[in-house]
Amino acid sequence: MRFVAIGPDSEKINSMAEIVIQQGIRKVKNLANENMVNLKSTSLGLSGEVEQKVICPTHGEYIQKSHEVLEGRVFKTNCPSCSKEKKEAKDKVEQLEQQRKKSEKIKRLIGDAGIPKRFLGRSFDNYRAETNDQQKALKVANYFAANFDQFLSTGASLIFCGKPGTGKTHLASAIANSVCEQGRSALFLSVLKATRLVKESWRKDADARENDVYKTLISPDLLVLDEVGVQFGSEAEKLIIFEILNGRYEEMRPCILISNLLPSELSIFLGERVIDRMKEGGGSLITFAWGSYRPNVISDKALPCAEVAPVVW
Repeated sequence: MRFVAIGPDSEKINSMAEIVIQQGIRKVKNLANENMVNLKSTSLGLSGEVEQKVICPTHGEYIQKSHEVLEGRVFKTNCPSCSKEKKEAKDKVEQLEQQRKKSEKIKRLIGDAGIPKRFLGRSFDNYRAETNDQQKALKVANYFAANFDQFLSTGASLIFCGKPGTGKTHLASAIANSVCEQGRSALFLSVLKATRLVKESWRKDADARENDVYKTLISPDLLVLDEVGVQFGSEAEKLIIFEILNGRYEEMRPCILISNLLPSELSIFLGERVIDRMKEGGGSLITFAWGSYRPNVISDKALPCAEVAPVVW
C-alpha cells in the first residue's frame, strides 16, 4: 500500500505518510507474532506449571511438577530417586551387554588367531623371568603388547631368536593373546604352514587364489610366524616368506618372527634388508641365549597345559 499526495506540500506529506504506514506495518507484524505464539500455546494445550508434594512408596516425599500438555492430558514428573535408580539399572544392563559382546569378540578373535592350544593360556604373568636377560625379554614383549596401537601405526615388529625351550613362543603367544583382548586381530602359524597355504593356491582345483592367501596373511593386525629357518627351504619358499613380510611391511602391519637360529644365521636366511625392515619404526631383535625351561614345565602349576611327566619303563 502506498499513499500519494498532490499539491504544494506533497513531498512533505508523502514522507510523513510513509513513516506512519511503516509504523503501522510493524505493529501489525508484532501483533501477528504474538497471536501466533498464543495460537501455538492454545493448540498444544499448554498451561502453567504446578508443584505439589507427593509421597513415593519407596523414597518418601518429593516435589512433583505437572503441567497440561494436551487438552485433558497432564504431564507429571516422577520421583527423582526412582528415575535415577531406573537409569542406573538400564545403564548396568547396557554395560553388561557391551561386556558380553566384547567378550564374545575377544573369544572369536583368539579362536581365529590360531594360537596353539598349549599356548592359549600363556601370559606375561606366568612367564618365568629369573635372569636379567629374561627380564629384558619380558619387558620388551610386555611393552610391545601394551602399546600395540603405537607399534601398529609405525609398523614395528619383533624378532625372537635363540635356543629352543627358552620361552620365545610363550612370549609371542602372550602378545597375541593381549592383542586379541584389545579387540585387534592376530594370526599365529608356522612358516611351513604359511608356505603350504600359498603353494596349495597354485593348484588348478584350489579353493583360494594366491592373492587371496596373501591377503589372509597380510591383513591381520599382528602376524606371528613360528619356526623361521627350521630348514633352509627352496628359493620359492624363501620368496613366499619375503612376499608375506614385504606385504606386511608396506601395509605397516607388525610381525613377530620366532626362530631357533642365531641372529647371524637368521640374517643369512632372511637377508639383512628384511631384518632391517623388521626393526624399523621401533622394532627389536631379542636373543634368547639361556637354557631350556621345558624340563621345569611339568612341575610349574602356573602354566596351563603343562606337559605330562614321561612314563618310566
